[in-house]
Amino acid sequence: MQALVRTSMEARTHFERGFFESEQCRWAEAIAQYTQALQIDPHLAPAYSERGIAQLEIGNLTRVITDFDQALVLNPRYAIAFLYRGNARARQSDWTEAVADFTKALKLDPSWNQPYILRGLVRGHQGDLAGAEEDFTKALELNARDSPTYLDRALVRGKQRDWVRAVADLTTFAELHPGNAKPNLEWESAVTDLTKALKLHPRDASLYYSRALARKILGDRERARTDLEKALAYEPDLRQRVRIQRLLWEWRK
Repeated sequence: MQALVRTSMEARTHFERGFFESEQCRWAEAIAQYTQALQIDPHLAPAYSERGIAQLEIGNLTRVITDFDQALVLNPRYAIAFLYRGNARARQSDWTEAVADFTKALKLDPSWNQPYILRGLVRGHQGDLAGAEEDFTKALELNARDSPTYLDRALVRGKQRDWVRAVADLTTFAELHPGNAKPNLEWESAVTDLTKALKLHPRDASLYYSRALARKILGDRERARTDLEKALAYEPDLRQRVRIQRLLWEWRK
């Protein structure tokens, strides 16, 4: 009995050393410590998982999957193992299996936004833009201040030519990260599409507002201000009117 306790403590010591090395981004040293822990106690599932994460950091994708496979044999409800194995599979362009792993992680922990984000990115690569948008929306419901996800969703919406909502996401990102560079969302196409929409709905304030933001991104400040003035004229909502007025004042500086 004492020998078993001692063995368990020795394995845990190596595991903790490995975790410390991982925190310092010394991946080779971390892998060595986790390996020693597993040599002492081959049933220590977290050591397989943490070694897999370290392997992922240095690009050993095959070994990553092997480690997480073993972690899941020992603990089939290990959500983080599904997440990281899915990440490794995505990096190998194994999109179908990556989506399956992210979905399993979400079944185990539906309150975790990270699997939604990663599954959304993979679905976007697969061309499933509606599915990607749905995943990014779910992720933002769980964490409304996760600014990179607004960019991810804006890109997906832009590819679907949903410029009004793409611009709205980009605006939210800019509010969370003022001064950051804007992504290339084919803004010339956005202006063209919004102009066509305005011919059908010439009093739609949201369309003028979106075209103003797109033109501002393209550097067409004069026509952007003109669009904002029209948006202000047609906007019935007081809070949005205040927002438009603030932008007009800022853009005149």
